[in-house]
Amino acid sequence: MSFEGQIEQLTDSTKTVLSDCMMENGAIVAGNTDLPSYPETAVNYRYVWPRDAAFTIYAADVLSFSPDTKVGFVKWLLRLVGHCV
Repeated sequence: MSFEGQIEQLTDSTKTVLSDCMMENGAIVAGNTDLPSYPETAVNYRYVWPRDAAFTIYAADVLSFSPDTKVGFVKWLLRLVGHCV
C-alpha cells in the first residue's frame, strides 16, 4: 500500500473511532463501552480528560466533522465545568 493509501486508511479509521465515541448529549468520550464492538468484559471508559478535549476538538476540525458536533462538545464541556465550580 502506498504512503497516501496508508494516510487515507488512518484518517478513515480515526473518523470511525471518533464517531463511535460521540454521545447523544454532546460528549466525545475516551471510549464508548456501550458499543457492541467492545468486549463484554471491558470496563466503562466514558471519560473526558480536559487536555484530550482540546485534541479531540482539533481532530474533529481537521477531519471536517460538522460544526454542530464541535459546538455540541464544547457546550457539553461548559455545562460540565459549571457543575464542578
